[in-house]
Amino acid sequence: MIDLKVMLVEDDEQLRQRLERILKREVSTVKSYGLPSLALQEFHDFLPDLIITDIKMPEMTGLDMLKIIRESFADIPVIIASAFSEPELFTTAIKLKVENYVVKPVDIEELLSTIRKVAENLNNRKLLQEKDLLLQQYKHIVDLSANIVITDKRGVITYVNDRFCILSGYAKEELIGKTHKVMRHPDMPSAFYKELWAQISDKKVWQGIIKNRHKNGTPFYGDTTIAPILNTEGQIQEYIAIKIDITDLISSQKKLQQDIITDRLTNLPNRIKLQDDFRSLDNYTMMLIDIDRFKEINLLFGIHLGDSVLSYFAKSLQYILQNSEIFSYRIASDEFILLSAGNALERFTEIAHALKAYIEQAPLEYDQVSFDIDFSCALIHTDDLTLNPIEQLQGTVSEAKRRKKFLLEHDTEAMLQKQYQENFEWTKKIRDGLNDERVIVYFQPIYSVRERKITKFESLVRLIDTDGTVIAPDKFLNAAKRSRHYRELTHTVISKACATFADTPYNFTINFSIEDLTDDLTLQFLIDTVQKMQLQQRLTVEVLESEGIDNFYTISKIFSRLTEAGVKIAIDDFGSGYSNYAYLVNLPVSTLKIDGSLIKNIVTDKSARVIVQSIVMFAHELGIKIIAEFVSDEEIFKLIEALDIDFAQGYFVGKPEARISADFTYDPKAPQ
Repeated sequence: MIDLKVMLVEDDEQLRQRLERILKREVSTVKSYGLPSLALQEFHDFLPDLIITDIKMPEMTGLDMLKIIRESFADIPVIIASAFSEPELFTTAIKLKVENYVVKPVDIEELLSTIRKVAENLNNRKLLQEKDLLLQQYKHIVDLSANIVITDKRGVITYVNDRFCILSGYAKEELIGKTHKVMRHPDMPSAFYKELWAQISDKKVWQGIIKNRHKNGTPFYGDTTIAPILNTEGQIQEYIAIKIDITDLISSQKKLQQDIITDRLTNLPNRIKLQDDFRSLDNYTMMLIDIDRFKEINLLFGIHLGDSVLSYFAKSLQYILQNSEIFSYRIASDEFILLSAGNALERFTEIAHALKAYIEQAPLEYDQVSFDIDFSCALIHTDDLTLNPIEQLQGTVSEAKRRKKFLLEHDTEAMLQKQYQENFEWTKKIRDGLNDERVIVYFQPIYSVRERKITKFESLVRLIDTDGTVIAPDKFLNAAKRSRHYRELTHTVISKACATFADTPYNFTINFSIEDLTDDLTLQFLIDTVQKMQLQQRLTVEVLESEGIDNFYTISKIFSRLTEAGVKIAIDDFGSGYSNYAYLVNLPVSTLKIDGSLIKNIVTDKSARVIVQSIVMFAHELGIKIIAEFVSDEEIFKLIEALDIDFAQGYFVGKPEARISADFTYDPKAPQ
């Protein structure tokens, strides 16, 4: 039933009664009139959503009636039902905003179809009006309660509200087109703004207290939140700053200094205080602690849980450090620093392990769910001659994560020398392996849950050492990427995988980095090989979500070339990092492989199960298939089956082997 109030005006009584009878079966409210004058008499009382009228009628035409109605109601939709063909009538109808016509004799299906379209448009208009009304109310409330400044992506002010003009003493005309430098107070160091700008340029929200200068020279303080506003492609379009005036709360220089050097969420000293402290020391030990996958926590669970994680972590840190002379700081969204005078490497190592043990024994409880918090540490013992120790530690902690080390001591010379040596050794192994044809491809089966059989395989590169040891790619791939042999290695995998599957009925996948796909020679070699061996629609290219896929313009062009060549696209390890659902909407993705860290914990970890379920629902809505990797046992298999996941991959289905094996079958009634 179409929920509309319809006014029908038709002088042909037989046609009017017929139309009224049919419409009442489909439309909630219908009133019919034989003359326009009768319709006008009751118009304001009835106030229809839609008017259906003939043109030529006694007393006045339908168009004359509409002229009267349009004087008060300009937007009520109208359907003209007439056989008119006179140009002046058509012109008049257009001027009266008539957009819908049905030709007599009336085709009922056509009329109902037009009514449904009108109803849909009215409903959409109503929703837009409601949203617009809500947005206007939100804006009004925010304008009344906060000081608003909007800048473009270069930091040039494009909007300020009246409240901020009163706070700053500047008129709108004096601020718009300028940057915040016009209000910058000389007490605020350049490093502060450099750090702020770096954070918001990285698409992160910045929160803190800023000291500004009023037009008359007096200071004012804003408890400020600055957030980047992104466009549909995920790029920064502008920034919005919401400032709460806290000038009255800051009554002395001491209180001001304390607020500037303290992190508001954790009450720990911040980066500014840290820089002041370690610069006053001749030699010191510093440890950086970085919470693993914190961005993922914010994205998947919301900033409230993220804030709870940071508060919990800070309190845990303070508990471990109580009664010690070691100072702790929060320097970024998910980074903490410990500082001590002299050489405290052993003591810091003990603290790192004690903190890890404490968090494992007393995990964060949030909304009756326990959350495991992992972190990585980097250590340095240095002196006041060292430049940028924080940045050096950030590089070391990244290296620790890459090497899956919980704690790593920064040693520039040793680390570089070791890396150089390893790279030389692996480069030689790769060169010899290519020359001796010891670079081979293993195949891991992928099981179709619905078809209950293996339907595809993932191709995985392996290097066979001279003693017969099978070496996985995590050992040699980074070194390969830095050598001139990398392209040859990639081409070898393409050739061997395609040749293996050319004479089989199975589909298959090959993993590629963004570096591979942006190499024109490799991309063309892949396309040429697929077409030569007639493997269109059978090969799927797997691309890691974390490997530069956010460069939408470049990636979309590459993906278009692949899909035009008949190659399908899969996103690998989805959910492991910055899971951007826009990839799935805007890129021609056919398959999604959920990160194994989620799947392997899906039975015991409720949060992992909720994340997987949300990914599956969203992907299936877009017609994208799902692969669950790390399916290691029957319990996990049954759960992914219950979650409507399309494919299973893991040791329960089959390990990677040098040959194609599709022997696995699964009978839920049979013992496994």
